[in-house]
Amino acid sequence: MQTLELGLLAWVISWFASILLIASAWQKFCDLALFRSHLTAYDLLSPGWTEAMTYLLPISELIASLLLLISPSSGVGHGLAMGLMLLYGVAMAIKRLAGYRDLECGCSGAALRVSWGLVIRNTMLAALICLAACASQSLNETSHMVVAMGLGFLLWTAYALLEKSLSLLFKARRLQSIHAL
Repeated sequence: MQTLELGLLAWVISWFASILLIASAWQKFCDLALFRSHLTAYDLLSPGWTEAMTYLLPISELIASLLLLISPSSGVGHGLAMGLMLLYGVAMAIKRLAGYRDLECGCSGAALRVSWGLVIRNTMLAALICLAACASQSLNETSHMVVAMGLGFLLWTAYALLEKSLSLLFKARRLQSIHAL
């Protein structure tokens, strides 16, 4: 791939990750009690840390997203975004290894059960963000920036639709199992 194409791809991924983090933080802030209950259900933190993380995690998501928007060619936003994705993935992996199956992920999007698929999803998101950090460069053309923003938004829209579809499938299966009893 040529340098411009890699740089454009890095910006698309950075915009996608930024929008993903903004949406996640927004939904957490809209229902802090629900997010706190998800953190409590994970049972990985003391009550004091759970309370602090109820605010620190969405604030960290906003900071990472803003850094990705303001300076997509800087590694700081990428590092923070990657760290958050890996942190969430590790928390889910711990719960899966402990045998939890009915725990909601708390991702603040569609209600999904903690699964190895979500652990892989977060690992892949972290890898994409790492790729963007490694390939990132300044884009000099306004048209390139507009294309990157548009493609980043389109990628996020497709991601959000897929996540919502999986959530609806999860709910349908849950209803089938309840009615089968």
